[in-house]
Amino acid sequence: MPPATHSPCRKRSLPDDHAPRPPPASRTSSASSRRQSRAKASSRGPRTIPKQSASPSHTPPDSPASPSHSPGDLPVFSVRSEDGFALPPPPTPQRLPASAPLFTPYKGNSGNVRLHSNNDSPARCPPSLTVRSKMDLLLYQELRGHVEFECAGLWARFDCERFRDACVQASALGLHDGERWVHWNPDSSEPNVLAFLERTVDDLRRFIPAGLPFYRHVRSGSIPLADGDCGRKTDLAFVTTPVGAVPSWAHVRVVGELKSNPDRSNNDSTVVQLANYAREVFGNQPWRRSVQCFTLCGAKFRVWHFDRGGALGSTIIDIHADWKLFLSAMLSFATFGPTEIGFDPTIRCDVNGCEDTFDSTLCAATTNQALRPFIWIPTRLLDNATTLGPPPESIAGFRPAAWSKVELQPHSMAPRWAVVSRTAICARARLWGTEEWTFVVKDQWRAQERAPEGNILRICACKAAGVPECHWHGDLLHPDGHRIDIASLRPARAPGSDPAAARPVSPELRKVYDRSQHLFHSGRAPLFNRVHTRMLLSPVGRALVQFSSYTELLQALRTAVDAHRHMYTEHRVLHRDVSVNNVIILPAPDYAALIDFDLAILTTRDHGSGATHRTGTFDFMAHEVLAGKSHTALHDIESFFYVLLWLCIYFLPGGQRRIPTPRHTVFTDPKEHTKDPFTVAKHAKGYYARGPAFRDEALPTLPPEAQCLRIVFWRWHRLLFATTDDYEELEPSGADRENEIIEEKIQRMYSGVLEVLQQGIDMLAKPQTGD
Repeated sequence: MPPATHSPCRKRSLPDDHAPRPPPASRTSSASSRRQSRAKASSRGPRTIPKQSASPSHTPPDSPASPSHSPGDLPVFSVRSEDGFALPPPPTPQRLPASAPLFTPYKGNSGNVRLHSNNDSPARCPPSLTVRSKMDLLLYQELRGHVEFECAGLWARFDCERFRDACVQASALGLHDGERWVHWNPDSSEPNVLAFLERTVDDLRRFIPAGLPFYRHVRSGSIPLADGDCGRKTDLAFVTTPVGAVPSWAHVRVVGELKSNPDRSNNDSTVVQLANYAREVFGNQPWRRSVQCFTLCGAKFRVWHFDRGGALGSTIIDIHADWKLFLSAMLSFATFGPTEIGFDPTIRCDVNGCEDTFDSTLCAATTNQALRPFIWIPTRLLDNATTLGPPPESIAGFRPAAWSKVELQPHSMAPRWAVVSRTAICARARLWGTEEWTFVVKDQWRAQERAPEGNILRICACKAAGVPECHWHGDLLHPDGHRIDIASLRPARAPGSDPAAARPVSPELRKVYDRSQHLFHSGRAPLFNRVHTRMLLSPVGRALVQFSSYTELLQALRTAVDAHRHMYTEHRVLHRDVSVNNVIILPAPDYAALIDFDLAILTTRDHGSGATHRTGTFDFMAHEVLAGKSHTALHDIESFFYVLLWLCIYFLPGGQRRIPTPRHTVFTDPKEHTKDPFTVAKHAKGYYARGPAFRDEALPTLPPEAQCLRIVFWRWHRLLFATTDDYEELEPSGADRENEIIEEKIQRMYSGVLEVLQQGIDMLAKPQTGD
């Protein structure tokens, strides 16, 4: 087993790249004990450390059997201060200039706890059920630098004139006496506040303007809402749930949180608690641009807006003094249409013969098959195109000469449970009026500094095997022609504010405390803008977890590796995000396609994108990438190895998950290590880079059905991690010669891995004979 990854609590800790210290009871503190340890280390001979320059070989942490560490045992990439302890971590990075390094650092988010979220698979990963304290910490880290508050412009969303009659009747009925709400209980406990809200809304509901929909609010109480990832419950939620049915996160339109203490409005724990709710809504409703929430702490009322760029909080109002605005906000939450509560108006449906924004909460709460979502693509697709009349409003900004109607399946294939994230929807699609789902529509909120994925795919016009085809892509536009991004969807900043002004960074925490206010005291957050991008792709395949046989799995991965080699060798495109979700299975003779090039780069670029970080699935990341090394093609080949190993350990042919879950070795349980999952994964990857550890501890966790693949894993593992002398033999002949040798090694690695996979396919094709 790999060494433990969390050392006992101390004032100073070892660097992340170093193996953790043994427990205190096992440490030797006397001089004689240290001399004995050095003598044992000397008797074992010098330790060979794999090279780090350009190969994916690693420096694994020490074996748990070693009671102490000598200086020679330190990994070569450890950074230590003069007193022998770790240097303090760098602050959270700001936007990088165009001349930034080529490598964009990784950063985890709350989506990492859900190992596999492909919604198409009947054996998809169950909810993570991450405990509140650990998810709070993940969301705090995710929101650091992405929270803005005291935004008065959020109140402009609530039209007091629309509910003028309700306000008049509130006074006439004696609900508000001009100074305070009459039925407000000074003891603002949750039951008392809920009773006040229910009575107020029920008494005034009949004065809402005719023609507006009305969505009831429900108490969640002690019962978590259905279809969640972490089993969360809310104080109050406006939903489309039919009366008598169990509320689901797929039904939630607006979420409210109640606190009796008015001082809790500005606490980190309050905004992180709302982020928990927003994360569940985004995971169940990926069609959204934003999630609307509110807090009522005592008589202090604040509304919140969560989008893929972070959180935006309003100024605080007093519900007694600003009672008309408070009442208008509560009635608006009950009557808002789909666009007003955050659904994407470029995704349409037909409602009673009229085109409107698709509202997935209505689709989830009913069996109405008439709610068929569709989009307009501003180009001609085959013969399905329209050229008569003005273009639809959702694509008017493109000024298209022709446009096509494309129907979407009403669920996303790969939802993402996170708030600050690039992922939106990934849904099967077909031309309107046709039968076969032949396309995939992929929406993203890409960092504005990063080039669109479609640009990368359009580079490859040769339609190579294993590479998806992009039929159309572009940044979505407002009707006036301006692009749709986070900045254009939020209220305008106050005049005179400087969004790029320096501000203190919220500190890293080990726990989110009830009274901490780091997110609020960090000042006005600069906007990390994201752009709404859409692509229409083909082909449509099956999730890799649905492999029907090990032969099909090896054929799929061989095709994907070959496609990766083609893109890298012929087009200088490096994928950088190989994972189990980014390879799909296709019918023979295509076998597979390598998808999701949204983090891909051109290796010929001479500067970084300027993005502060990129996210990824740490289970499939190469050890050196986790350790902060620049990403190369060798690391992607290592990621393919982890994809095969992960599938064979945790799944059986047919997509059936192994029950009970086998013992974790190379892959760590993200729920147990949410504080620093990248460091945990790095230690595990480094440990199992050792041949004996991989052979004796990891391979035995394969099921009996997959034991036939041991030789494939062993040969691939040896290709990746065997110590070589390539860089000891380098002569000082300049960087060009060194790069040439690196490229030769990459091509040898491609050829070696493809040969290993083909040998495995041939081996499985041979009839198995018994003893």
